[in-house]
Amino acid sequence: MKVASNKSSHVYLIHAFGTDMFKIGIATDSFKRIKTLQTGSPVELQLIRNVKCKYPSMLENELHTGIFNKYHSHGEWFKIPKEECVALFDKHTIPYQL
Repeated sequence: MKVASNKSSHVYLIHAFGTDMFKIGIATDSFKRIKTLQTGSPVELQLIRNVKCKYPSMLENELHTGIFNKYHSHGEWFKIPKEECVALFDKHTIPYQL
């Protein structure tokens, strides 16, 4: 789900419980987004991080194509150990936070 980069929005980190799978995406309402994703998921999804930022598309692109690229699984999903994923996400989202 892409959101215009001039709108205040959120970049989220969702964990597929019991796996090393994480989704990084953009939403104006991350809680509504996880409910939508949960409907089609066979495992429980957990919202791990929800970062409010002014340029969500720029941040999401940096995370997808740079920071997490080597962990890419499919679509916006990445396979990476939880501790490493959260640490990388936190470190690289700080400059974008409102």
